[in-house]
Amino acid sequence: MVGRNGAGKSTLLKVLCGVTRPVSGRVTVDGQVIDRPSLRRLAALGIWWWPQDGFLGPELRLLEHAKLLQARQADAVERFRSALDAFGLRRAIEMSRAGDCSPGERKMAEAALVEASGARFIIADEPFAGVAPTVTEALMTGLRRLTHGGAGACVSTHDLWVMQEFSSPMTWVTSGTTYQFASFQAAQREWAFTRDFLGHG
Repeated sequence: MVGRNGAGKSTLLKVLCGVTRPVSGRVTVDGQVIDRPSLRRLAALGIWWWPQDGFLGPELRLLEHAKLLQARQADAVERFRSALDAFGLRRAIEMSRAGDCSPGERKMAEAALVEASGARFIIADEPFAGVAPTVTEALMTGLRRLTHGGAGACVSTHDLWVMQEFSSPMTWVTSGTTYQFASFQAAQREWAFTRDFLGHG
């Protein structure tokens, strides 16, 4: 999902997750209407909400976050440690408090927790915002691991490089309207998109 800042990407994702109530319309999951979506209800369906400002408790150690997942995913700690290894993070970081980690470390730890959760669908709001390009690349690799493992994902971004790297269907949010494209490459063939989003005359 792409769009300029303020276009409504975050609002739309929050509506999907029940964080924000819609004025009209409805949310469906696998054809089932979710009258009052909520994070708890969606989590029970295997859907994970990854907000832009993160979800880590600053005073909790990273490993403690993983242990909280064990109620739904018995092997969450093992999955978390495996994901940390895949991100190249030192194993000792699992005992660090989230608030003591760098922004890039927190983002990768969040991504590792998403992997550990066993979620079948991830809704991620600007997960690449505010981190170094190397962290962005690592997060993209993590998302590919999830999707190659059978999970689905809806990711919002305004990062052109990220758009070019993913060949998945794309939704453009602008002026309260959404437009669907088969890929970023397909969107580039649409004059309105290249003019209003990419800024090409």
